[in-house]
Amino acid sequence: MLQKLTNLRVIVRDLYQASDKDVPYHGWNHVRFVASKAAEYAVELKANISLVTAAALLHDFNYLTSNNGDESAARNLRSKMIKKAELDEVLADKVEVIIAEARTSRRHSGISLEAQALSDGDTAFKVLPTTPLMTVSFLNETGVSLRDLAHKIVHEQGPLMEKGIYFYSKSAEVEYGYWAHENLKMWNRVLESLDNDEIAATFRH
Repeated sequence: MLQKLTNLRVIVRDLYQASDKDVPYHGWNHVRFVASKAAEYAVELKANISLVTAAALLHDFNYLTSNNGDESAARNLRSKMIKKAELDEVLADKVEVIIAEARTSRRHSGISLEAQALSDGDTAFKVLPTTPLMTVSFLNETGVSLRDLAHKIVHEQGPLMEKGIYFYSKSAEVEYGYWAHENLKMWNRVLESLDNDEIAATFRH
């Protein structure tokens, strides 16, 4: 299994590097970070590390296949990569469930341990103090407006913060919790500022 996961990592890296789709935000650097952190959190959460690693490597294929995330095309591409790495179909099915559970819009306290680890790895990247500097790249990559992005972040992530499940692992909360709170405050201010028509016109995307 370890060798096959190593093969999958190489296959996915090569796919990103050879892709004609420009993904400056959701590219290989993002995937590599998420996979590394998710594996760490999997140990703490006692999740299946192999499943978490595979899911982390494959979780953002929707951005490779379309701007706003065509999940069916992403599933097909994930299936091809899993077969290329000679991993079995049972793993592929489990990976799809983990990826679906870990989506910010679908998260809750009862998701699987594997989805918790993946979610923490992905969320850790989103709250890095340097990540807001990539906002323009995200907007260009996805085609969403600044208002829509701010609304999505505030209304999806705010309730998770209130429920105490912004992060699931203690180590992620300790390392990234402060940044997460500050990041959410910033996006609340962005959303508030866009209620001003003059400001909104300046940043219309």
